[in-house]
Amino acid sequence: GGIYCNSQNEDFIKEALKALKTEAFKQNIIAFFIRFHLFDENLKIYSKLLPFFTKSRETIIVNTEKAIDNIRMNYSPRIRSYVKKAREELQINFATKKDYKDFFTLYSKTMQRNQADKFYYFSENYFQKLFDFNESKILKASLNNKILAYASFFLCGDFSYYHLSANVLKSNANAALLDFFFEYASNNNSKFCFLGGGVQDNDTLYKFKEKFSTINASFYIGGIVFNQKEYNQICKNFSNNKFLKY
Repeated sequence: GGIYCNSQNEDFIKEALKALKTEAFKQNIIAFFIRFHLFDENLKIYSKLLPFFTKSRETIIVNTEKAIDNIRMNYSPRIRSYVKKAREELQINFATKKDYKDFFTLYSKTMQRNQADKFYYFSENYFQKLFDFNESKILKASLNNKILAYASFFLCGDFSYYHLSANVLKSNANAALLDFFFEYASNNNSKFCFLGGGVQDNDTLYKFKEKFSTINASFYIGGIVFNQKEYNQICKNFSNNKFLKY
């Protein structure tokens, strides 16, 4: 995510952003919203050059260059115990496209249980299309032929990403799926798995993810306005604190 630049020269980046703004204006692009990669080496430069740049939240990273036994050494003692038992009891498999409706249904129920904002809901069609990406890895955990949890990830070269999960809060199935994926990612030469954070720092979701790793990193977002007049015109009818209010 974010801007890719192979230079750390501030003057060069400043001129590059000017050129970007000129070209974007020609193409009638009003504004860019940017999610910066956690490992971007130019964050300090962007913080000085962009009109909008802020920390969004804290996130958790798992080092999957290590073997699974070493990865587990960074789990909290309690989650390590839960995972050990769950991996022994549960059957974990890769889901197939025929599972998309069940995944959608369980995910929707999970969001309802958590009283999630509508932003976090996705359509049934979205879940169907998740299975079409080669990078998408979707797992399911079951006990006595009953599905207890699903979890989806993206495995992209050196990096993997935790995307969506759904569960019925039984047998620590969600934790078992994470552990299974870390092992899979490690065996497939992934260096880091990005778990993301919570809706807010230190909420229950963040604290759950924090139990799997001692590595955390700040996630930053930014924005560039290319056409201030049009941007102001569009945003005036919306009342929120988002960069792209519309």
